[in-house]
Amino acid sequence: MSDPNQLALVYLAIRSGLTGCCEWVDKEAERVRTNLDLKGLTPEYIRQRLQQFVAEEGGQVEQVPETRPHFSHREYYYKAVIPEPGFRHGLFVELELTDDDPDVPSVTLLNAHPQRR
Repeated sequence: MSDPNQLALVYLAIRSGLTGCCEWVDKEAERVRTNLDLKGLTPEYIRQRLQQFVAEEGGQVEQVPETRPHFSHREYYYKAVIPEPGFRHGLFVELELTDDDPDVPSVTLLNAHPQRR
């Protein structure tokens, strides 16, 4: 069962452009910086590209039921697959809705890697 209200908040957070509404977890940002599969893409670029993809290109974010045991604290995670030169199947970005304030929601970026088919 999906939750369209939460998904709407994810879109609002990404599109807002406000500082703090769409940010990386520091530990994950550091992991992204050292991931050679990302071909030098930085966490800052990935965040900016996600915002552009959603706000300007009409890109889709998918709400996925969380089934991984180590993430049992959340009901869903969110993912976007962004077209990116040099990435045959796109760039996978994983997010979590971390503040469901209806006026100023926030998401946290948790992971990015080349999309695998």
